[in-house]
Amino acid sequence: MRFSFFIIALSCASIFAQPKDLPDKIIFKEKPSTYNSIYDFALDGRTVWLRKRGPEAGPWTVCPLPKRLSCPREIHVDSDIFIALDSTGAIYTMFNALADPDKFNWTKHWGAPFRMAKGMAIPAEYEKRALSFLSPVEDQYYHAFTGGRYDVGMGVTNIYMLTGNGQHIIYLDPWLPNDFSYEVGGPFKGRFIATAISATGSTIFLINTYGDMYTRPCDFDMVGGDDFFFNYSYHPADYKIADTLHVVPRKIPRPLPLEDWTHQPKINGTITDRITIVKSGPGTARRTLLVEGMNMEAKAGYFSKEMLGDTWSFTETSCPLKGTPLQNPPEDCSHLTLGPDESLRFEYHDADMRVTIPDFVLHVSPASLTIAFTGCRELPLLFHTHETIRQMKRESGLSDKPLELKGAIEIAPDLLVNRNALEPKVRDFIKNNFKKSNFADITVKATAQQLKISGQGTIAWRLQAKP
Repeated sequence: MRFSFFIIALSCASIFAQPKDLPDKIIFKEKPSTYNSIYDFALDGRTVWLRKRGPEAGPWTVCPLPKRLSCPREIHVDSDIFIALDSTGAIYTMFNALADPDKFNWTKHWGAPFRMAKGMAIPAEYEKRALSFLSPVEDQYYHAFTGGRYDVGMGVTNIYMLTGNGQHIIYLDPWLPNDFSYEVGGPFKGRFIATAISATGSTIFLINTYGDMYTRPCDFDMVGGDDFFFNYSYHPADYKIADTLHVVPRKIPRPLPLEDWTHQPKINGTITDRITIVKSGPGTARRTLLVEGMNMEAKAGYFSKEMLGDTWSFTETSCPLKGTPLQNPPEDCSHLTLGPDESLRFEYHDADMRVTIPDFVLHVSPASLTIAFTGCRELPLLFHTHETIRQMKRESGLSDKPLELKGAIEIAPDLLVNRNALEPKVRDFIKNNFKKSNFADITVKATAQQLKISGQGTIAWRLQAKP
């Protein structure tokens, strides 16, 4: 599945003179300069330079590029994966970015099936983006909400991109169809407007114009989409054994649903929109957040914190700030940067019951679901959904063309335990559908006009879109 180009292996000493303006130290991952745990990379004109990273950094040398990549416009790297975009936005991927340069292996292939599509180009409008690679070498596993450590398989490559006003996070995965239909729903049911994004190892870092920050590990495999390679389950009994294992193998079901966004503590100081998230050890919980700014003594540098930590520390660099200054009041101002509510309302009713989903957002889960049987109190539930593997392209959002989803309906544990105290119709519904746990597995066919929901019990509804 990899197609190797003729590589231009050039010697810096023999052909190129090292530019004087290459960076002395790279802290933030950006389009003209970036790094992984082994190398610094910098783009100067049409040339990509690299050097060993660390206190004993060697001289800059020319990075070998494929012959067809004659004019790289930007570069990104995360662990083993390096990408360059040319002037048309076409993606060129380099494997083995942690190895010696003679092991670098380039391809332009991107997209389903099996990463064999001819390639993918990113429109200029998606300017704010970040490369991520969940690496079997460096990350090894991701952390589930249960505490289990789940093997990452062959690894997961993503390019996360902010679109429009920063409210939507589109991601590209080279094993998925070459379209812009896949999204990670942002905080506040997808309404949070981010001004900058960074990512590493399938972990996303967002910041808004008021300095409010959120993080979340999320990719197609984690969210439950890749049931070709992995098993998933909403039922604790299916994955309970995983808590006893150091790293959970692929055959054991992965727990769903995926955890939501984490709101990070505010920074006490002046900050900019120049942010980066980097790996600090194996697992998706080991991440370090970096934010450019000045401390209370007006010294320039950056603030850093472990993703799961509580306290920010400051490192002085004496370099002038390059990012756009942000308002940074001490209080949470997330509510001041919320975009339009894009939720949809769906309803089903017959002579005996009414089912309502008032706040469905395709890429944000869960939604609320209520069932009102005639003469009974409402039964509050949650409606979990996630996308599944497909090979065909489609437009973003819902349309007349059905989109297949999988998921579960969740009932509160106390309602499940105390179901005998409820009205007979409600009690029978719970008994018939929640046999394994407080989750009932479902499949969904979704269009802009209808949600067709099917389960193994009595769940068989066609909910119609309502204003």
